Amino acid sequence: MSRRFLFLLIAALAARLAWIAWIPLGGASLYPFFDADGYKEAAEALHNGEFLDNGEQIKRMPLYPALTAFFGRGISQNPLTADNAPGIGAVRIWHALLDVGALACLYLFVRRWQGEGPALAAGVLYAFYPLALYRIPLMNTEIIQGAAVAFWILGASRLLDAPRMREALLLSLLSSVLAFISPALQFLPLLFAVYLFFAYPWKTFYRIAAALLIPYAAICIGWGLRNDALTGQFFLFDTRGGKEFWMGNFQEVDGRWEGPKQDVWIAKWHEYTKKIEDEGGGEREVNQYLYRRGVQEILLNPPGALLLFAKKFLRFWYVPASERMLYLTVPLQTFYLALAGVGIAAAGIRKRVAALPLFLIGYYCGLYTLSYACIRFSLPIMPWVCALAGIGLCGLWNWRKESSQ
Repeated sequence: MSRRFLFLLIAALAARLAWIAWIPLGGASLYPFFDADGYKEAAEALHNGEFLDNGEQIKRMPLYPALTAFFGRGISQNPLTADNAPGIGAVRIWHALLDVGALACLYLFVRRWQGEGPALAAGVLYAFYPLALYRIPLMNTEIIQGAAVAFWILGASRLLDAPRMREALLLSLLSSVLAFISPALQFLPLLFAVYLFFAYPWKTFYRIAAALLIPYAAICIGWGLRNDALTGQFFLFDTRGGKEFWMGNFQEVDGRWEGPKQDVWIAKWHEYTKKIEDEGGGEREVNQYLYRRGVQEILLNPPGALLLFAKKFLRFWYVPASERMLYLTVPLQTFYLALAGVGIAAAGIRKRVAALPLFLIGYYCGLYTLSYACIRFSLPIMPWVCALAGIGLCGLWNWRKESSQ
């Protein structure tokens, strides 16, 4: 480990710990809320043994709540459900360490394929990326997603270097971790397998594809059997995606979570939920119905849906759900994205240092553009925007030196 790399990690961790120390446990005016999705309650349910065998706990996947319970209640036996619980501080320190882990992965990846200078530039850009610091205190999966995605990219790179069964099995495990954090990532190994089909001869492809997809499918089906045992219905993952997909495509409210018509979509959501429940359906049926309503919204007005997709593409990169602080997010994100564009041109889109990050960036951006989008969902892939931006920054520096000679 080089001294510059070590110094980078220490500086990044110090910045995150300083931010945590500055934000009080009980809240701050900078944050409208710390836990919008009920992860503290899910962590408490896991700690109390009331999650895995509870048919009511089908709204979210278990990995992040389980780890939150482990780190939060491992430090303090006080419940996590209070904002000022001592265990919340331990969870935030864990978040900081995860984020520094993602930074280490992006540095190692860029150094392997582009050299020390671009790797350091990319690391510095992410180490002090303001939104990376901002999200540390929040109880949500974006930080652990970012770390897991970073390790997934390293695993994918190793598999492309050496298409062996061992590397494919490792990537299968990492893919399962991603799916058990957020089901939105369930298609990553399938799309990667499509690329492998075109990249390798058949004999090589079927071996590594089987090692990649069969364990992954078995783990996901195992969770589906758990759901079936508890609810009497087999389904993979959780029951949360339908609401976001429908609301994000609900053209009457412009796909906005906290816009001026928030009451409209909430009332409609309650109406749809009551309709299905009155017909004897549960959360799974509500989830499926909302997916169908979302598709209907798109088909009823395709030109309006296309316009809304364009808006959601911009929201993914620039707009918080609260739609606050655009005067900060727009110039900040534009700076990073512009440097990333230069980095793609400098590295070459077909080179692995650009292709793998672009694959993840395109996956996230496309998925949330089709569903509900805000800047929060871009945060797990910002390390890889920074990877490309670091290459771009070094490219601009080299161009400046050459032009001045």
